[in-house]
Amino acid sequence: MGENREKREDNFSTGKQQEASREGRQRGQRTWRKILYERQPYPDSYSGGEDVFLNQLRKNVSVVKYEFSQAVYGATIFLLHLNLLVLFFMLFVHANDGFVSDFTLLSSLFVTVVLCYLFYQFDLCTTKWSPKNDIYTTLTLTLFGYALTPIIRTLTSTISTDTIYAMSILSTILSCMFHDYGVKAPIVSFPVSVSSGLCAAIFLISRLESNSAAFCLLAFAFILHNYSPIFRTRLFARQPTSSVFLFLLTLIASPYFLTYISFELSILWALMLGRAIVQLARKGETISIAGGRSAQSTRTFASDRIIVCNDHAVAAIHPPRQHPFEHTRPINLVQLKQIDTSADRLSDRVTQHPTRAPPENSELKEIFYTTKHEWLTRLREDRLYENAPPRPKRN
Repeated sequence: MGENREKREDNFSTGKQQEASREGRQRGQRTWRKILYERQPYPDSYSGGEDVFLNQLRKNVSVVKYEFSQAVYGATIFLLHLNLLVLFFMLFVHANDGFVSDFTLLSSLFVTVVLCYLFYQFDLCTTKWSPKNDIYTTLTLTLFGYALTPIIRTLTSTISTDTIYAMSILSTILSCMFHDYGVKAPIVSFPVSVSSGLCAAIFLISRLESNSAAFCLLAFAFILHNYSPIFRTRLFARQPTSSVFLFLLTLIASPYFLTYISFELSILWALMLGRAIVQLARKGETISIAGGRSAQSTRTFASDRIIVCNDHAVAAIHPPRQHPFEHTRPINLVQLKQIDTSADRLSDRVTQHPTRAPPENSELKEIFYTTKHEWLTRLREDRLYENAPPRPKRN
């Protein structure tokens, strides 16, 4: 009741301001200015009227609009990184079981590094190529890494295998949270991502018996978490469609290698990736509107309630902003169809009666239409007091 009383008082004060503005214009008074050092024939609470306020209102100043193709490419980057992590874990499983020899790991590591390095230097790099510095850096990392591998491999050898696997999975999840996917966000942290990814690799290589295999897995983890974001960002900036191609390539490889551990796990992983692809493919659903027209509805993760506007393809997500009743006119709600929860169609004919009763929902709001072609709402309880006189303020 207190909230309704405050809303009625706000509507009453807004009406007083509009009446004062109308009377001032009728009497030929000068235009209101937003200053305090000059006396003006307007109430102290007057702010220029609704038109001035709405014209000066700035909405969504820092909003960034993405196209559907950009959203698909960004999602495939994340899914590609997940598939690469799965392939890394499968490489560890095969190396631990002895299905992959040390020579195969070393040769595959050498070929991968050389091909990616040449492609980056000749096609993606924008600075001057300095092979001397690159060779020096590679030799330093290789010598120190291979020399310290026996020490690193025995750091966690006394810990149980189940604990090692659990800590490795938790470190990998932490690395995914802070990984750089090409989007500038506060949560992105390159040092945390690389450190947690290397921690996961250090936990895993303690189960290996060969120092060469441990060094190869450690090098693969370092390349995956340290150099792959730079390579991937440059590649996808020049060829955005390559993210989709690489994702589809790893989409086939990761479930196939997961069958070595468990066929059910492989099916579950494939279904999860398939669900993500279906969500990306569902750009929207076409909903018919009275008069033979149609509108494209949008869906968000925040709310499944869709309010479709009858002006072409404009859609408003529930709940829209509030608006005074004096500047709106009611529009009947028509139950259209079920989309997961509920979707309500707005009829463009005020005199049209609903073909079906609206769903019973205490949170359902009445829809009103303004002269500025905006869909606005007002609580259902407010309409009971639309003609009631305002109560006097308490002292």
